Amino acid sequence: MTVTAFFLRSLGLCFVLALCAAAYGAADVPAAQTSPDAAFASDLQAAQQAYAAGEYDRAAALYDRIVRANPVNPTYWRRLAASYYLAGEYRKSIPAYTMALQLRQDQPATLAYYLARANAKAGDLESGMRWLRQAMRWGYGDLETARSDAAVALLRNQPGFDDLLGIVDAATMPRVKGWEYDLAFLARWAKAKAYHPFRTDTGDRFVSDAIYTEPEFDAQVRTLSAQIPSMSDVQIELALMRLVAALGDGHTELGGGPRLEYAQTLPLKFELFREGLYVTAADPAYRNLLGAQVLGMDGHSTERILSAVAPYVSRDNAYWLAAVEPYRLRAIPFLHALGLTAHPDRVSLRVKTLDGSVASVVVPVNTDRPDIWNSLPSPSGWINLFDVLPQPSPLYLQRTDEHYWFAFDAPKRLLYFQYNNVIDEKAETLDAFAQRLGAFITSHDVGKLVIDMRWNNGGDTFLNEPLLQMLQSAGVNRLGHLFVIIGPRTFSAGLNAADYFQRDLNAIFVGEPTGGKPNAPGDETFFALPYSKISINFSSVYWESGWPQDARLSIAPDVYTPRTFAQYLKGDDPAMDSILR
Repeated sequence: MTVTAFFLRSLGLCFVLALCAAAYGAADVPAAQTSPDAAFASDLQAAQQAYAAGEYDRAAALYDRIVRANPVNPTYWRRLAASYYLAGEYRKSIPAYTMALQLRQDQPATLAYYLARANAKAGDLESGMRWLRQAMRWGYGDLETARSDAAVALLRNQPGFDDLLGIVDAATMPRVKGWEYDLAFLARWAKAKAYHPFRTDTGDRFVSDAIYTEPEFDAQVRTLSAQIPSMSDVQIELALMRLVAALGDGHTELGGGPRLEYAQTLPLKFELFREGLYVTAADPAYRNLLGAQVLGMDGHSTERILSAVAPYVSRDNAYWLAAVEPYRLRAIPFLHALGLTAHPDRVSLRVKTLDGSVASVVVPVNTDRPDIWNSLPSPSGWINLFDVLPQPSPLYLQRTDEHYWFAFDAPKRLLYFQYNNVIDEKAETLDAFAQRLGAFITSHDVGKLVIDMRWNNGGDTFLNEPLLQMLQSAGVNRLGHLFVIIGPRTFSAGLNAADYFQRDLNAIFVGEPTGGKPNAPGDETFFALPYSKISINFSSVYWESGWPQDARLSIAPDVYTPRTFAQYLKGDDPAMDSILR
């Protein structure tokens, strides 16, 4: 090491210790040991064991020794703080949490929130409220947790508490004032929590696809606030949808709520194919519509309706829109508010049935199945198109309600692995599944492994790591032997997993472009707007599953195999057909 490099490294350590001094006063800064002995490793192991066993007093004593030996590791400070807090030593936890914040052990908003809790528990309500305000200014993610947290509730009588968390008595609030309050709360939280909600002309211009600059967003909010007295509830909700969709990413969205208009939907499932919009599942009362192409609704063409609904759908790209939008066409009260249907509780569909005849069918809404997005291939009790066709459903439409499974075709030497969610199954974690899959690959004559991710729209990205590590060392990790099938529903944690596979494996990608993009804001912590109780999420994390320079709007397949309804009807799978060829 050069003298200059040593000086700079020492200067960095001095800076960190100076932060300690600023946080606690110079007398309280622990002196770092210049040469920690073997006792440090023993203390660290014992502290981890004590913490895991719930022996927090002992853990705190051990972590206190640990931070004296190594005051620059933020994780040790966070564990010391948590140990003191869980041991009931709230006042002692405060300087440790402060040090963890200084060293950025976690998101600043999260650590500010824990400082609010610790101060509240220690009886310093004024400091607790100050830290709670700071946590919210920094965009603390889980507002619903804050609203129900017993420690935070100790601050309830502090000035501004209810307004900070959006706690109101909706029953006593006048309707117009209630919606105005919701709009103002939404706008405030968009600025505090959303990762990149506004269009910029600086180097971060492509982080999101935000439509408005911040001044333009403020102007939209003011205009909408002035219009609220003359709008119906559903019209206001649509305006909020459009405002949130304009923030520019697929995770930032309105998620519905307990209001009746969100529950009133058609008992049909629509899907888009290259030929148009089709009914692929239905309540048994409408089995005659299975396989029908939807040509229009109440005199409006399907193309016109899709175009009109598009601005209200949050998305990362047009492929996600194609996957999500057919589900929005079930929401007749909202289509009615847009002037697209004649009635809020029913619609006249113009359809072309499987026998080629064209007819008009009136379908009323009901409240039985308002959300069927993850009910694959169709909700329980409904009839799927393949239930009435003579041929069985293709492999990719089977067992879609399971997070992951595999099957082996020995004559073809093909191992098919359907990866539907990055979520642990109760019976077998994804880690355990990855080990079992790896053992199967090792012990069988596997010529090709196909990872089908067409339905994988999310979960916990971190759970994917054992699977990726197994695949990196697998014998099938060779060009022409490993395939990944993707599609418009490949999104969020599923998109991240697919991107890691593309980056770190020798895989050929087949199918259609993904509904998410490699680098994008994400994560979901929904909270309810105070008056209307509509749930909403603002993305708070920027995921770079691609390289920092990766500006793609989706992961595109190496081999493009778009779905057509003609192939779907026959039970063909163009992606698998391509792989087998």
